[in-house]
Amino acid sequence: MNGPDRALEDAVYICLCNGITDRAVQSAIEAGASRPCEVYQGCGCKAQCGSCTPTILSLLRDAREGAPRT
Repeated sequence: MNGPDRALEDAVYICLCNGITDRAVQSAIEAGASRPCEVYQGCGCKAQCGSCTPTILSLLRDAREGAPRT
């Protein structure tokens, strides 16, 4: 599989309510997001149920600490 379908296939959904993938979170962080609300804003949405917030916080923490993505 090639193209956009391939990229989506390799993505991991972080937020099911808003359809936010790990790549979208990473892009928001690279664009300067440093808090979950800024990640949601960067993805063009708002938190819904909030169950993804701990994962987003973890990704933000990893980015601050310079942890490599796995």
